[in-house]
Amino acid sequence: MDEKSKSCSKCKKRPVPDLIYIQFFAEQFLLIEEITKLDRDLISQKIPRLNTIMPIAFGIITAGKSMATLLVDGNITEAYIMARTFLERITNLSYLLICQEDIFKTFKNHSYQKIYRSIVTKWESFNLMDYELQKPKPSNFPPDMQEAIDEFTSRRGKEITRWTNEPLAKRFDAIHSKCPKFFKDKYILLTQFIYEDASEAAHGTLYGSLFHTGYIYGRATNDEIIKYAVDNANNLCFFTGLLVEDLFHVLVSFDFDNKVLNDLLDKSKSSFNKLGDKIPKDDEELLKSLKRPT
Repeated sequence: MDEKSKSCSKCKKRPVPDLIYIQFFAEQFLLIEEITKLDRDLISQKIPRLNTIMPIAFGIITAGKSMATLLVDGNITEAYIMARTFLERITNLSYLLICQEDIFKTFKNHSYQKIYRSIVTKWESFNLMDYELQKPKPSNFPPDMQEAIDEFTSRRGKEITRWTNEPLAKRFDAIHSKCPKFFKDKYILLTQFIYEDASEAAHGTLYGSLFHTGYIYGRATNDEIIKYAVDNANNLCFFTGLLVEDLFHVLVSFDFDNKVLNDLLDKSKSSFNKLGDKIPKDDEELLKSLKRPT
């Protein structure tokens, strides 16, 4: 066997998703880049919160790119962690566009006070290494910094780390109530598919290092393990890519007849339909079950 053949043989042993699935995922998350190119002045008039939380849209894109890179390299457990990040970011972006004003303010205050707390944490780290730095004070910041800190400090003086106590499922419900075309079942599906496994992977458990191989479910041979891992990678691309269309449904639900957003929604739908023409027969029933209710 020549060197090129050996190289190709090794590639086949890596649990890399099938091309049609990685292409579908890439087509979907790259559409979000077009949101970041919209006219900011127009956005501020029609969807005013979007400019404030646009960094989350950039974060969705970088999470998607990171996940795709990890999958192409066969790093599935790490891709699960990025899929969870993708899920939480795209959920929060949709939720923050439609939530009540007091929730939106709480979200901003959480981010604001995190600036101060992060600086203090770094100050404490340098102090451990005998660097003498002046400790920052809330008074060094604009006046509303103390208000934000107080909002996220418990009665016992501990930091409140979460910006909301609403679990993802409640946020899905809230988005759907404001935008009925938001297909929350797809979000629930991905949450159930990845969330627990992604946590185990991030926390460094033995299960978190093995779940994607199927070894703990009885897959014994190398071929069985690779096939199980590839199936997992395909599903991860598929389920995560499905989320993007619903973000566009939320955006176009505003009284905003914007051709760019409507075109992006159509492209997202088209990508899903094209996948349906390519997927193996075994996956057709799953695809049918995920078609949007009319």
